[in-house]
Amino acid sequence: MIMSDVSSENNRLDKELVLRAFITLLQDDYHALEDEIGNIINRVRDAEGPNVSRHSTHKIEGSWEANEQSRRLYDLGKDISEIEQYTHKASCNVVDVGALIQYELDHQSGHFLMMPAQGGEIIPIEDYLVRVLTPMSPIGQQFMQKKEGDTVVFNNNTYTIQSIS
Repeated sequence: MIMSDVSSENNRLDKELVLRAFITLLQDDYHALEDEIGNIINRVRDAEGPNVSRHSTHKIEGSWEANEQSRRLYDLGKDISEIEQYTHKASCNVVDVGALIQYELDHQSGHFLMMPAQGGEIIPIEDYLVRVLTPMSPIGQQFMQKKEGDTVVFNNNTYTIQSIS
């Protein structure tokens, strides 16, 4: 994760810009998954030819794979819809779902985005990498309801919250 020296005061990222970048990243994943499902379906169709052994499992395996990828596509679509709701959420004084958190760790500044889903994703934006947290993750639970100036100790690291937007 790219972090910058805390002494530079203007490390704030625009939350709306970060959210738009995140949604674009997820939409790109969605379209890539759609393409992959199409490729799987084409492979299944190709496995139906007259020269294919009746004992071949390619069709069954391909159908299973397409089904699983379709479930992933459905879940990703739901996540995108849910995350889009946070593009217009007002800033708050405490960490909650939808918050962009700027923190200090070892005299370096970094950013987390608290989202309802897709934890662990990394959003490249400007000169930064913003990591997505969810309130269900162990570190996300530690950050929930914290305020500017509060500290969070996680895995022997002490994060100081510099700003919340």
